[in-house]
Amino acid sequence: MIASHSSRVSRAVLVLWVLASLGCPTRPTWPYDVQRGRTLADHTDGVGADQRLRQALNEAERDSARPWGVPISLYYLADVYLRYPGLGKTAEAIPLLERSRAQWERLAGPTDPTIAVVLLRLSDAERTLGDLETANRLEQRADAIVRESLPSHHPVRRLRESGVPLEEVMQAGEIFAATVGKLGGVTP
Repeated sequence: MIASHSSRVSRAVLVLWVLASLGCPTRPTWPYDVQRGRTLADHTDGVGADQRLRQALNEAERDSARPWGVPISLYYLADVYLRYPGLGKTAEAIPLLERSRAQWERLAGPTDPTIAVVLLRLSDAERTLGDLETANRLEQRADAIVRESLPSHHPVRRLRESGVPLEEVMQAGEIFAATVGKLGGVTP
């Protein structure tokens, strides 16, 4: 009995070693890289965070078991570019957010509340770069998603219907809290 247990453990260790030597992750590291990148951004005005978040993105792209890692990594990388204009990468945020939105739509459908979050951040990016017409259109679409996808008793929808601007509602993190299960344990 001991020999069979020992041989199973040895085989498991061998399999993990082979997987690791082939470059296959034995568990996803992208959630940790996203969290580290966000923490680094908060403490360094974004310096170094983009490298950590790009690392998370590369890992997420290889993690087919958790396809939501790509749009999450894209979103937070774009967020760093927008929050820290001193990095000189504000314009790069738009294609990252567009890609994040497209991935979320593919994964969750076009009216998922998470898409409203991405659309609002994309609206911020367009507004920052001076395209007010596009920014307003994106904000209207985000607002429509909130109204369509959330039940009437949901706190986000109730706040929105009481006249609180959608951007303020989103900044409160309500929609992210409602979709935390999709975020794979990475919270905003």
